[in-house]
Amino acid sequence: MQIAKKIIVPSLLLVFAANLITIIYLDEYFYRNRPRVPNPAAKQVYALDIHHGARVYVTRSEKLPFDYFPIVEPIVFCAAFLLNRYWKVLPRATPPVTSSKPTAPKFRALVIAVGGAWCLFIAGSTIGERLLIDLNGSIAGRSDANGPNRPGAIYTIIDSDGKPNTYVTGPTDASLPHDLPVGAKISKQKWHLSYVVDGRTLNTFPITFYGVLTGIGLSLLAFSATLAIQQHRAAS
Repeated sequence: MQIAKKIIVPSLLLVFAANLITIIYLDEYFYRNRPRVPNPAAKQVYALDIHHGARVYVTRSEKLPFDYFPIVEPIVFCAAFLLNRYWKVLPRATPPVTSSKPTAPKFRALVIAVGGAWCLFIAGSTIGERLLIDLNGSIAGRSDANGPNRPGAIYTIIDSDGKPNTYVTGPTDASLPHDLPVGAKISKQKWHLSYVVDGRTLNTFPITFYGVLTGIGLSLLAFSATLAIQQHRAAS
């Protein structure tokens, strides 16, 4: 039974984290890959508001995670919290006070590591998404992609073969600008942060900021590892 207790609580926390990551991914994926008008032929007729106001149309199965997420996540988290409180599987956040002397708060290696990992995730995902953009053609049309809270655009780009392609900008630095003029010729090569508009090379990506953010993330991870080693040695 003790082994089952040690498995159940972490498993519930993993389910909670996996659901959260899935919703964040689907929010971004549907924003860029689902139509803004109903598409009965593909059964994409269910309206879904994502990205703080952008409305897209998805299938019923694609909408299910967003319908059940607000219900399932609180239940899973509360179950993990209550079971851990009863079974005491996970260690306490702070050690019990054993003397009358005030104890100074201690940094927790896990919390610092999570902060470092989050910094690396934000920097890495933003830079990676920008590097993967591959566009070349003339902007034939532009329409609004979002609600009033966030700027965004849907570009129709005609390539050299006359084939129309759609590019949807987002609210982060990973995207190209949302106000490029119709008729402009744009070229964005894969694995490049810069892009070219009407023969003019533009380097608008804030690489310095994300470089600093990456450095902070690596520093926090290194510090958390050092702190964990020191705490382990002190406890042994």
